[in-house]
Amino acid sequence: METYEYTCDYCKKKYVPTKRGIQKYCKNSHRSTHHRILKREKKEEERQLQLSSPELVQTENNLLEKPLDTKAEKKTKVEKMSSAGVGNVVAGNALYDIVKGISKLGQKDENKPATNGNLWELYDMLKQNQQLIIDLILKQEKEFKADDFI
Repeated sequence: METYEYTCDYCKKKYVPTKRGIQKYCKNSHRSTHHRILKREKKEEERQLQLSSPELVQTENNLLEKPLDTKAEKKTKVEKMSSAGVGNVVAGNALYDIVKGISKLGQKDENKPATNGNLWELYDMLKQNQQLIIDLILKQEKEFKADDFI
């Protein structure tokens, strides 16, 4: 094991490394914190450079100075519709509908997805069954009360 002391790049304290010759920081937290600080400083420098000098655009053999575009000056690109594009969309949708119809041909009724109409039919059927159950309960209660008095 090495006994030579290194200096931490973040806190500048002396430490004995646990990894041979590749360790620059005394702790992992110092390594990650120092990396974040360096990254933040680099971004800030780039931002300052962009704000202070015009953007350089490279052409074939030389560099031309071009002012930095602001977001307000940029125009949005409007794409035009072509008849070929519309035709492709129509053909694609028609083909999709045909394939979808063919795939449902062999499907049994119990495997088909429920529609809004099917749900309303189910609701009406449950409502009728509920009313039958309520009527049955009321009928039994009346018979029970009549038996008590005899």
